[in-house]
Amino acid sequence: MSEKSARVLGTARHHAELENFFKIAPLGTADAIKESDAQLMESQTGKLRHVMSVVSKETNEAIWMNSETFFSSDPALGDPSIYPIGTDVTEVIKAKEKAEEALGQLVLLQDLAKVGFWSLNPRTKNVFWSEEVYRLHGKDPETYVPTLDGGLEFIHPEDRADVTEQLNRVLQKGGDFHFVKRITADDGVIRTVESFGLGQADQTGRITKVIGVFREVRDRA
Repeated sequence: MSEKSARVLGTARHHAELENFFKIAPLGTADAIKESDAQLMESQTGKLRHVMSVVSKETNEAIWMNSETFFSSDPALGDPSIYPIGTDVTEVIKAKEKAEEALGQLVLLQDLAKVGFWSLNPRTKNVFWSEEVYRLHGKDPETYVPTLDGGLEFIHPEDRADVTEQLNRVLQKGGDFHFVKRITADDGVIRTVESFGLGQADQTGRITKVIGVFREVRDRA
């Protein structure tokens, strides 16, 4: 057992070694490990990987562990043994939770203000549309996969050249864009929409993503 693992269990490494793990581990952790070991014994591969939460006795805070467990013969004893390897992924989980919270707030904003959002990865050409963007284009998220060229086809022919020019500029040089143009939805309805956003660059100046918001303009003064 590593010193860090021992501290999580509220003890020291030299005290933990040779002790019965299930006697020094908290009840919830012990039960989770027993269940995991049972799954490992029944597996066909002799290895198991999962993410679990344990409460550290050292800090009294929850820690997320990425656990990889192997079942194989002990080189010294010859008997099969279980070898667990745990990696602290708490910061990764917290970052994921924050990202999901931010996305949830964007979705709420979309529903309240009827503002959609979209993004483009220049390297992979992958395009993301939020539900509001799908709605404005008259497309079903379950059946339609957006693309850059496909999205430009919705732009009214008289407006398409300007939108294409703005997007190409941002893809090549970065900066921001803004346009108020017409689109023809899949059902033939012509809508006036406004979109603005920017190109995100890495440390070398290469554009790694273009992001923007999208909304329908109903009243134009």
